[in-house]
Amino acid sequence: KPWDMAIMSLLGLTQLADYPSMVVVLVSAALVVRSLDERSLREAVLGGSLAGLAIGLKPSNVVFLVGVAAAYLLARRFRAALAFALALLPALVTLTIWKQRGTGSIPLFALEEVHSAASTLASSTLPLANSFFERFPLDLDDWKRNMSNLREFFWSARLAQWVPLAGALAVARRSVPGAGLLLGWVLGYMVVKGSSDVAGIENASFWRLVMPALPAYVMLAAAIPLLVPTVPRRLGARIAAAAPTPRPGRRAVIAVAAAQAVVPTAVVLAATPSTGSG
Repeated sequence: KPWDMAIMSLLGLTQLADYPSMVVVLVSAALVVRSLDERSLREAVLGGSLAGLAIGLKPSNVVFLVGVAAAYLLARRFRAALAFALALLPALVTLTIWKQRGTGSIPLFALEEVHSAASTLASSTLPLANSFFERFPLDLDDWKRNMSNLREFFWSARLAQWVPLAGALAVARRSVPGAGLLLGWVLGYMVVKGSSDVAGIENASFWRLVMPALPAYVMLAAAIPLLVPTVPRRLGARIAAAAPTPRPGRRAVIAVAAAQAVVPTAVVLAATPSTGSG
C-alpha cells in the first residue's frame, strides 16, 4: 500500500535513496554551518564532498545547493563557497561518466522536446533548458493541488506553509546565513519536488520526495518560539552557542575528499553497463 511504503521509506527500510539522502544532506548542512561559524575551509570541503555524495545517491538532491548558496552568499564567505564547489565537482564528473556509460548520452546535453514551461523556441536551441524542465518540472497547478490536499490530513494547510517562513525569521534574529541555509534547503525541495506530477499527498509520495528537507523543516518549526520577544532572554545559556568541538585534521579532510573523488569514479569506470531488457 502507498502509505505502508511511505512509512518504510521514512524509516529507511526500502532500497530507495531518499532516507540515505536525508542523512547525508543533514551532515553536509551541519558542516556548512561549522564552516561559517569557525571560518574554516576544511569543513567547507567536507560539506561539499558529502553534498556530492548526496547528489550521487539521487541527482535531484542538487536542489539542496539552493540553501548552501544562500548561506555562503549572505555570509559573504566566498572562499568557503569556492572550496565547497571544488569538493563537489568530482561527484558531478562521476555522475556524468555514469550517465554516459549507462545510457549512452548525457541527459543534460541531450536534445529533447522542449517542455512547455521552458520556451517556445525551437528545441535545438535550448537543450539545457529542455533537460532542466524535464527533470525539475515546476508545475504550479500540481503544487497547488498538493497544498490543497494537505487539508485532508492536517487541519490547516496555511499553518504548515507558514511554519518555515516564521522559523526562518526566528533563526535570522541570531544568524541570517543560517536562516538562508534552512529556508533555501526547505523551499528547494518543497517547491521543486513538491510540484512534480508524481508527487501526491494522498498516496504519500510527496513525503518521500521531500524527505531530505524534513530535518530543516523540523528545525525551523522548533525555532518559532524565539519570535516571542522575551523568550530568547529567558532561555539564556540554553540557546547559547555550543562549545567548540575538535576540528577535522587536514590529512583526514584530504583522505575523505580523495576517497569520495576516486572510489566512485573507479567503480563506474570498472563496471559493465547493464544490457538486459529491464
